[in-house]
Amino acid sequence: MLQDPGYLVNRHRRSVRFPGLLGARLRAGSTGSLQAAGVGDGILIHPDKAFFAVGDGSDRNPRAVRQAMECFVALLEGFPGLKAGRIYREEEAAELRDSVLLAAAGLIRDLYPSDGCTFTGILLFRTAGGFRGLLFHAGDSLLYRIDTESGETQRLTENNFWFVGRTSRFSQVEEIPLRPSSLLLLATDGFAALLPSGEGDGTSLGEVCRRHPVEELPDLLFDRYDRPGEVLDDAAVLCLVPAGQTGGSCQPIILGGTNAEEEKQRSKDIREHPPGDCYQSGTPDTAAGCGAIL
Repeated sequence: MLQDPGYLVNRHRRSVRFPGLLGARLRAGSTGSLQAAGVGDGILIHPDKAFFAVGDGSDRNPRAVRQAMECFVALLEGFPGLKAGRIYREEEAAELRDSVLLAAAGLIRDLYPSDGCTFTGILLFRTAGGFRGLLFHAGDSLLYRIDTESGETQRLTENNFWFVGRTSRFSQVEEIPLRPSSLLLLATDGFAALLPSGEGDGTSLGEVCRRHPVEELPDLLFDRYDRPGEVLDDAAVLCLVPAGQTGGSCQPIILGGTNAEEEKQRSKDIREHPPGDCYQSGTPDTAAGCGAIL
């Protein structure tokens, strides 16, 4: 097992924590057929490059989201100057933004045509003027910006039928201003089952996020509001505090985006070696390329 001291991993809950920076959790749904029992939702965590994303693939090819995320990891490795915790001069930030936008536009064209997935990702960077986020979005995944001082909640993405792999460009690409008190919540559409009281305006969600540490939020939302026993879609939630970024070296992790065989192997491993409901330091074993079959 590769040791990344920043990560705390709970295989029982299928979740990851990075105290002070993020919490993420994935829940396999109960709507897939026996012939396609993979997990199409995925979460990408890349602290070194300050890039984070969620996405949702189809039952037909649940690995589509992993492919898109692996391609983004490879893209980011082409920018050695892109580092979390760095404060960029304004001209450096502008050059970085333009270069990443150009590379991402080329990537999405290269993925077309292929099996599609929703994709909502954000690249964080900081200048002397403050924090910013560069948003890449297609589909019906979600991004909320929440102020942890006031609880004010704003949804920043718009639902559409655009999918990475089935379109040659993102539906939304924009720069988002962020405050030191900002918290970002990224989620797939299965998150609707976790909204407090089924709300749509985010009022109670903002209060929950204001009152608890960021790394605890996904577990809290699943434990408090999930509806076990019902027929549910896959769900992926990533909560993130941009101001929590630090330098260091952490391997990127991809949760989910697994096919039926990978899920069967995961179930077998857990039966043979029950993980227990606890968080341990480190990174889940890498199955192929980047990321973890968690």
